[in-house]
Amino acid sequence: MSTGPGSFGRYLPAAETSYFAARAALALVPGACIGAERQWRQRGAGLRTNALVALGTALFEGLAVLIEGEHGADPTRIAAYFVAQ
Repeated sequence: MSTGPGSFGRYLPAAETSYFAARAALALVPGACIGAERQWRQRGAGLRTNALVALGTALFEGLAVLIEGEHGADPTRIAAYFVAQ
């Protein structure tokens, strides 16, 4: 994995990796709860859909925060895009 200034690849220390995984897991729990409630009430999007959307949003936001310093990405713009969807 390259670690130059123009690369996406970046070495993640174990503490930062576990923090990233914990935040993703934390987003998965409420998404699954909302999905379970919607599935129980027989609505359109159920458990799997809501859990995966919450997980995907957390992963994209986490990656935006990680690459913020290297590439000038603004994590708030990515969060605003997911809220608009």
